[in-house]
Amino acid sequence: MKLAPLHAFRRLVVLVLVALALPSASPARTEETSAAYPYLHQDLTSPRATLETFRSAAAEAGSLVIEAHRLRLEEGGLFASRQAKAMAERAEILIDTAANALDLSRIPPAILAHTKVEVVLQLEEVLDRVPLPETTEFPDLQAVREASAAGRPLLHWRVPDTGILIVQQDGQSYAGEFAVSASTVDRISTIYKAVRSLPSRSGSVDAYALYSLSPGRILPPVWYVFIHDGPEWLTASIAGNAVWQWLALVLWTAAAGLAVALAVKWRWRHTGEEEEVSVWDTLHQAVLPLVLAVLGALFLTAVLDLVSLTGTAYFIADAATQLLIAASLGWLAVIACRTIAELIIKSPSILPGSLDAHLLRAGFRVLGLALAVLLWSHTAAAIGIPLFGVLAGLGIGGLAIALAAQPTIENFIGGVILFADRPARTGDFCRCGDILGTVEEIGIRSTRIRALDRTLVSIPNSEFAKERIVNYTRRDQHMFDTVIGIRLDTADGDFRNLLARLHQVFEDHPLVIPDTSWVRFRAIRSDRLEIHLRAHLRIADYDTFLLEKGKMLLSVKHCVEACGSEFALPARRLHPAHPGGAIISRPERDTP
Repeated sequence: MKLAPLHAFRRLVVLVLVALALPSASPARTEETSAAYPYLHQDLTSPRATLETFRSAAAEAGSLVIEAHRLRLEEGGLFASRQAKAMAERAEILIDTAANALDLSRIPPAILAHTKVEVVLQLEEVLDRVPLPETTEFPDLQAVREASAAGRPLLHWRVPDTGILIVQQDGQSYAGEFAVSASTVDRISTIYKAVRSLPSRSGSVDAYALYSLSPGRILPPVWYVFIHDGPEWLTASIAGNAVWQWLALVLWTAAAGLAVALAVKWRWRHTGEEEEVSVWDTLHQAVLPLVLAVLGALFLTAVLDLVSLTGTAYFIADAATQLLIAASLGWLAVIACRTIAELIIKSPSILPGSLDAHLLRAGFRVLGLALAVLLWSHTAAAIGIPLFGVLAGLGIGGLAIALAAQPTIENFIGGVILFADRPARTGDFCRCGDILGTVEEIGIRSTRIRALDRTLVSIPNSEFAKERIVNYTRRDQHMFDTVIGIRLDTADGDFRNLLARLHQVFEDHPLVIPDTSWVRFRAIRSDRLEIHLRAHLRIADYDTFLLEKGKMLLSVKHCVEACGSEFALPARRLHPAHPGGAIISRPERDTP
């Protein structure tokens, strides 16, 4: 028997209740019962064999359902007797045997275990009420072989004067076997409603009516005696279910609505204004979806299994509840992924406004949504929603959205490129095009730079990734590079001594990287002797470099003074404005 989606989850929720209160509510197979009722032989090789296999199994199953129901009401007590359990187990085996003669491929997996009981009992009641020809008129295995030998294979056969069609299966596992067609299975409920008022040839009670109007799977629970002995209107049928079943559904819905309202009120009361995500905040956010999931699981167990709705009411209730459980679990997955992302971002190695933080949030958000979509798609497939049409519609809609959101997608891809290449991080001082400033935030769509004039510049990630980015913060060393001018009248000996002392100052400096210092007599100008000073310092921070640069400039000044020389001042020439006029002083321009 296949489990419905999320069936294990809802069974886990009520495991303790079942173990303590109803340890033997559902029939359990024992060695005695297995020996007394071996699994029946199935012959589906021809329409006659298929119909005989179904009728022999379904008729006995219906009789056992009626007898087990009667015996359970007579004996009373909290738990069913061994005899009643054995009869219920035998009925389930027979129902499974009869169901093998039906094509149940169109029934959603989520409701297959429940629906096949209804279909088997309904079809048996139909066959017990409609006029049928002698079984000798049904095609047997020999007739099937003769038709195949004649080149006219018997692919389908309709029971005379009925809407029941028996077809040959073409699947790999059932090739050559005959079964009641899927289209007939779809119409069994309609056919049953049309013939249920006809007299039964066997003269027995309507097994399906007894099953559909009583609680439990086959054996009713102990509390059903109060309904059975109560007013007749409680067991009256409305839309295929008893009045008491509809009342139970309404009462449960009201109780569940009250529980959800209390959960929502509690959540609002504990909603904080802080943006930080803590463990307690996650628990507060998870209360509502957790309540919905638990209520859904209890509904599937308490209402659908114990109250035992049937027909369309069962399908709608089961499908809606399973979708609700899937949505609640998906909601919990989104909350859990968001919390994990925020806890990772709280680590000291990740800045809250960095691209790493944004991509972590986006990645875990996508993961949570993917888990939610996976749960929904699995549940939708289980309850029979055609996913191919839904996915095709989503594909066309997704294409339209992608075309409309092309700039956004381009910026998102640019953000991913920035994350992979990492040309700049939050807090880095860099140049992007003609913008010089500090990176304050790298988001999914854009990067924000605080310029030197304190303006905030927002650059789309697609453009930021294409620009030439100069990252000053990432420099592992800084270069001291300057040119000084010495007076032209400096003696040759003093000038040579100055060059030697400057070279020694750079060589002895603890932060100067070896073999990178540069002291050169570069040029003779009209007003000065130029000396080029260069060295690479083992300093990464720019502010620290500026402080050290100032100290090195002071050392250079002391060397110039110690060598008896002076820095050259710009030369000036005097040009008369006009004969006899004022004299204008202009700085002399250097010639290369």
